[in-house]
Amino acid sequence: MKMSGLDVLYKDLKEFLSKDEIQELYLSLFEPRKYFSIRLNEDLNKNIRHEVKKYINSLGFEVIDDPIFNELVLVKVLGKFDIKPEPHCKNVFVDKYTAEAVIQGIDVYPPGISKHDKGLRVGDNVNIFEINTKKFVGIGEVKENFFKRIKGKGEAIKTVASFWKIPNIKDSKYILNGYIYPQSRASVYTVYLLEPRENDKILDMCSAPGGKLTLICKKTRNNAKVYAFDKSKVRIEKLLRNIKAQRCRNVEIYRDDSRFIDMKYKFDVNKILIDAPCSATGVRPKVYLNLDEKSLKSIATYQRQFLKTAAKVLKKGIIVYSTCSITYEENEKNIKWFLKEFPEFSPRDIKPIFGEKDFEDIGIRILPNKFGDSGYYICVLEK
Repeated sequence: MKMSGLDVLYKDLKEFLSKDEIQELYLSLFEPRKYFSIRLNEDLNKNIRHEVKKYINSLGFEVIDDPIFNELVLVKVLGKFDIKPEPHCKNVFVDKYTAEAVIQGIDVYPPGISKHDKGLRVGDNVNIFEINTKKFVGIGEVKENFFKRIKGKGEAIKTVASFWKIPNIKDSKYILNGYIYPQSRASVYTVYLLEPRENDKILDMCSAPGGKLTLICKKTRNNAKVYAFDKSKVRIEKLLRNIKAQRCRNVEIYRDDSRFIDMKYKFDVNKILIDAPCSATGVRPKVYLNLDEKSLKSIATYQRQFLKTAAKVLKKGIIVYSTCSITYEENEKNIKWFLKEFPEFSPRDIKPIFGEKDFEDIGIRILPNKFGDSGYYICVLEK
């Protein structure tokens, strides 16, 4: 009998957390972060903090400065609202990723639509469901692009009722001009722990879409050399757009599999960032937790390939390993394996300014039920 996502999570974490703690952690995944965080690029616009606060307030949201990370402002997420499907409305079914956006009040774009009832017209209200679970996630209004389905030409369905609400700023002038970038607090903390400095040579092994990379460029005033890798053409295109919008320089981009860097390239770097592909179990809110034992072990093995290559490339310096996962298999267990395989490395002792020490006292965990952010793991390995 196939184990549920909760069963897999329980088996993975039962040595470190009680059953009640795991249940609380699990339930927190189905709600959004307490605050939606926005990074300000004040180097591009010195007045951007004031402008963005005023703009977010005008959308009906409370916004404050982040007390820990000075690049960020925090927008209080609204909800939970009591909404139900409208019995007289037709239905639209969307993929999991789109459903998780709709839950927070984000609009539906053409690629996210899986199927829909016949007879829809522009202006109709529709009930929106996730395609796999048939879970109701919101109500939307059909827009003209629903029928044209032109990529990059606006929403197909405008979300008009949702369980929670975050500011819909995707097409704002502030995003398009590169003045702001939506980024989780955990992601920003990862760059803090990398401690990028001017004249550093940094390898970003899984760089797209570029949230951490562009922050590295900001913190080094574009005076560090960054080698950026991603094997996906679509993700590289997103990375290029973000680099251009935020006026980042001194970045060399490679569309290649960074697991084989040591065989194909010769980089002299002193810092390596591995924001590893993961199960994304810490990303919230979820419609359902898609997690099974076989896939979890496969992902962890895949992550070890990046760590192994980084150990070969780095002569002296640090590796920062991060995931947006809450599992032990992908985090502490991988790092323990790494330290055994590469004893020349040691974990840096970190006093957390956000999150807490992990289960093995070798890295940092950010548990969503405790810290109101995404579930996250960060470890700094020093040679």
